[in-house]
Amino acid sequence: MRLLAATAALAATAATTVMAAKQHPLTPEALILAPKTAHDFSLSPGKKHLTFPVAYSSLDQGAKSKKEVHIIKVPAAAQLQDATYQPQTKPAAILSGIAHAAWIDDEHLVYANDSALYAASLSNLDKPDKLLDLPAPIADDSLRVVASGRERKLVFAAEVYSDGTLEGVKKVESQEHEEEWERVKAYDGDNGAFFRHWDSWERPGKRSNLFSLTLSKAEAPGWMLSKDTAAPVNLLEGTKVSTPIAPSGGSDHWDLHESGVVFVTKSPDLPEAWHTRGEVFAVNFESPGELHKLTPDEEHGAVTSPRFSPDGAHIAWLQMAEDGYESDRNVLQIYDVAAKKQRSILANWDRSPSGLSWSATGSKIYLLTEDYQRDKVYEVDPFASPLPSEPSLIKTPDLKTGSISHFESATEDGDMSLFVASSLRSVSEVYVHSHDRGSSYRLTTYSTQGSLSDVAWPSKEPEAFHYPAPDVEGEQRWGWIHTPPGYDDSSLKGKDAKWPVLILIHGGPEGAWVDSWSTRWNPEVFAAQGYLVATLNPTGSSGFGAKLTRGILGDWGGQAYRDILAGVHHVLHREAHKIDASRVAAAGASYGGYMINWLQGHNNDELFKALVCHDGVFDTTASWYSGDELYFPESEFGGLPWSTGASQTSYDQWSPSNHIANWKTPQLIVHGAKDWRLTPDNGVSVFNALRRKGVPTRLVSMEREGHWVLDARSSLRWHREVFGWVDKWIGKGASKAEADQGRSRCREGYSPMLGNLCLLKMARRAEWYYMLSMHPHRIISLSPSPAPLSSNPAPSSKPEQAFSTGFASSLPSSPFAPYHDLSQAAHQPYAVAV
Repeated sequence: MRLLAATAALAATAATTVMAAKQHPLTPEALILAPKTAHDFSLSPGKKHLTFPVAYSSLDQGAKSKKEVHIIKVPAAAQLQDATYQPQTKPAAILSGIAHAAWIDDEHLVYANDSALYAASLSNLDKPDKLLDLPAPIADDSLRVVASGRERKLVFAAEVYSDGTLEGVKKVESQEHEEEWERVKAYDGDNGAFFRHWDSWERPGKRSNLFSLTLSKAEAPGWMLSKDTAAPVNLLEGTKVSTPIAPSGGSDHWDLHESGVVFVTKSPDLPEAWHTRGEVFAVNFESPGELHKLTPDEEHGAVTSPRFSPDGAHIAWLQMAEDGYESDRNVLQIYDVAAKKQRSILANWDRSPSGLSWSATGSKIYLLTEDYQRDKVYEVDPFASPLPSEPSLIKTPDLKTGSISHFESATEDGDMSLFVASSLRSVSEVYVHSHDRGSSYRLTTYSTQGSLSDVAWPSKEPEAFHYPAPDVEGEQRWGWIHTPPGYDDSSLKGKDAKWPVLILIHGGPEGAWVDSWSTRWNPEVFAAQGYLVATLNPTGSSGFGAKLTRGILGDWGGQAYRDILAGVHHVLHREAHKIDASRVAAAGASYGGYMINWLQGHNNDELFKALVCHDGVFDTTASWYSGDELYFPESEFGGLPWSTGASQTSYDQWSPSNHIANWKTPQLIVHGAKDWRLTPDNGVSVFNALRRKGVPTRLVSMEREGHWVLDARSSLRWHREVFGWVDKWIGKGASKAEADQGRSRCREGYSPMLGNLCLLKMARRAEWYYMLSMHPHRIISLSPSPAPLSSNPAPSSKPEQAFSTGFASSLPSSPFAPYHDLSQAAHQPYAVAV
């Protein structure tokens, strides 16, 4: 009986252990494998269903991401009036292997797959009808349909050459042409066009155009190509324009009405590499190639988000005032189609909307707008008299956290809306909102599915905080604090509860850390490693008004740098009872990478013990010469780098390369080999300077990546490299004071003679075992004789510890497994043993 009881107890314990093992902090693997839900949806004409794209990555070698379109039933407005209403959170149907689908009517969808267009019925999705073979690739996420009388107009975007046909693409890109393209790329310099852009080389003469097809009702239930449609019609044929605008433009750059299309494009008469000015054009379906320019001839900047009113009588879009400045404030514009007049709405509102939509009645416009670290929705009546000076915030009290990325009326009377929102702990989900009740209901539950289903989030939510601006009396700067698992554990007290601090710096510089989900630079996955993470929004950040955003111009390393230092010290003071101020590191990408390089030369008090730079600027002047979007540095630094006066001073004053004499902090450099925004020579230059000065450093070249790391396996390696570097220099988790102090002073024992190894002496055997238990992947012992490598050393009473600069993801999982990376140890005067 005792044996049975013991066995039963053991089984129960094992079962409990298995159950407990299911819950874990957010890992890079869970982050990468989480459902990648879209930022918007496509609503059926009768507003009965919506399509919502979802993708799933794989970490298996050679595997491609899995794409699906989920079809979600929209509840009736009357259902929301029922206090007991509980939405159905499972998709009504799923289109597998499809990235995007558009509604033909309430019962039929159209999508692209395997170089063809298909139409499918909701009642029989497994048996679609082929509409047309496609002779060239199209942007399948651009498919849109509009009713035009009894027919439907299907419009999509595709890149074509000068003949303007899809067939012409294959004629130009023959096998011989492609082989030559791989060998040689040649460009003329007389047109100011991009020759390479973000992560790819531009193909001369190739531009994105809009094509239309006419669909008619088939004899059997369904749709077919109209008998008058032999091939897709290029609506922009014979013009010099291109839409959507690369690299990030999509269907938000054009819109449909029954008579035609309205779209935005870069001004065709200006060099695109040093101008941001855009124009709005309209084209009728019946007269392709005949463009009608809607924007005036006077000076203005970029334009985006053109949208027809429901009756087609007006067109709204967002427009900047300053050509060349990509982060200028967007101002709402209304164009009267009949009167051919444009007017500005909310011209003095100190916020910059990023997107818009009309209400179903056409009486209001919804504006997606960043405001104090969240993306919110505002509404305005563009025909009110007098016009309001500011729009009204649409309150969603049931949405306690998060940011909204898409908002659309779901009923003809406008009393119900649908929106997409995400948060720092939730992927994008679809919600329905009752304007009468002010209530919101979530229609999807992707944030608790797949790899996220077992994630145990810290009990404390990410916290928005603010602190006094160091240079401007009465102003505040903002940020977020993310706590690691166990941070509020009452059992950790005193010196045993000292956590390391990691500061994350955003790119832009006109950007911000907001309450939304991201698989890149997700602060929560950093915190889950055992760090108190602070993300700061200094001068230059968006969402706090134009003054703060423009404050970065000509001052890249000035006020923003001081804001960051003030934010770090504010966090250290506020959390002093739980953090170790001697273990602080910082990481950033793009402008954030620039700031890391700037901190490297200005880390005078050695506040930061380690730095991580991803695709950052080394030399501000050189970045103009090697860059793609030349308007960016010209607006940021006030002109051309060879100009005399303020602009030349600005380039020189804020270049990290001018402060190499002060570089001394261990730094990891990660750079995309295909990054043409900030070319790889930036990372190589930083690496060469650091290693020549004898500062611990490591260069990681992401061979398949551009400015962003997008591939799943590359992302996993990126996370391992970054986490490994930070852990190596400041450790992770709440740990003993002596060990923390030893790690934080790691650089003091550094010697170039030891091949970038940092030596620490630990006096007590207990600390040696403690370090092994805490960091088995990074601790190796050294014996003072050139003896052969040993796989099973016996720890001495005073072993010397070393942290290898060449951290590799393949390091042994056991502290006593052999250390196989002999490249680090081959020429060292010490024998290395793990």
